[in-house]
Amino acid sequence: MPNRQSMPTVNACLYLRVSSSQQAERDLSIPAQERELQTEAQRRGWTILATFSDPGVSGGSDQRPQFQRMMTKALSSEHPYDVIAVYSVDRFGRSESDAVNARKLRDHNVRLFCLAENIFADEQSFIFGVYGLMGQAETERRRVVVPR
Repeated sequence: MPNRQSMPTVNACLYLRVSSSQQAERDLSIPAQERELQTEAQRRGWTILATFSDPGVSGGSDQRPQFQRMMTKALSSEHPYDVIAVYSVDRFGRSESDAVNARKLRDHNVRLFCLAENIFADEQSFIFGVYGLMGQAETERRRVVVPR
């Protein structure tokens, strides 16, 4: 088994997001997400190069300032990140454009890791599952609760 020193460096960035103060109160706070992702990155031997955070911004659109900044950097010719780590797939986003963004990352050899689901979104066996989770999250967001 190779020791960690002989393994190639994996450069990562973290993307953190909550869309409401209610989420922040349910243990999905930005600091809680960051703590969990840092622990996982350390466990996997990843080097965190940057953290992008969009507090109080809905994941219903990919027009989030820090998300756009992260995507621009990740898809640049610099190719600074091997992995983008998010707490859960719905923190990355839950719209059709986010499924397209996940595919763009894959096409640029940037892996999307979702901690809560413990999956890499670029693995062929999981790619449709991630898109399905994004679709499910979008459906739940749009669902109207009718009082009885």
